[in-house]
Amino acid sequence: MRKLIDGAAALGLNLTAEQLSAFQHYYDHLVTWNARFNLTAITDYEQVQIRHFLDSLSCLLARETRQALSRPDARVIDVGSGAGFPGIPLKIVCPGMRLTLLEATGKKVGFLEHLVAELGLGRVEAIQARAEELAHATAHR
Repeated sequence: MRKLIDGAAALGLNLTAEQLSAFQHYYDHLVTWNARFNLTAITDYEQVQIRHFLDSLSCLLARETRQALSRPDARVIDVGSGAGFPGIPLKIVCPGMRLTLLEATGKKVGFLEHLVAELGLGRVEAIQARAEELAHATAHR
């Protein structure tokens, strides 16, 4: 987790032991599920820390984004969530936000639901749909 710790510090984030544990569990489940379903081409431990976790957190470099996601009424939708990037890493670091993970592929939604339950993340909904279809649903506008 050294790459994640150092990279997060460079982003101005001091990850807690609980957050680091969540990222480790995320990685473990990602690799296990990826052996059965193609979730990502990147599974090398260090590369996942850099190209998935840190890249997902890099949007927090913008002060306005960090402030917005830290508010208790923050709502985020991750369109085309895939294996949960960037939504899940952001949720781990900004636990108060409400997160919708939108993914068209059922197997990936199954992984996201499993991961959310395993990590004990509250206020997260994984939806299997296409963005152009969900845009017509009043509850998700």
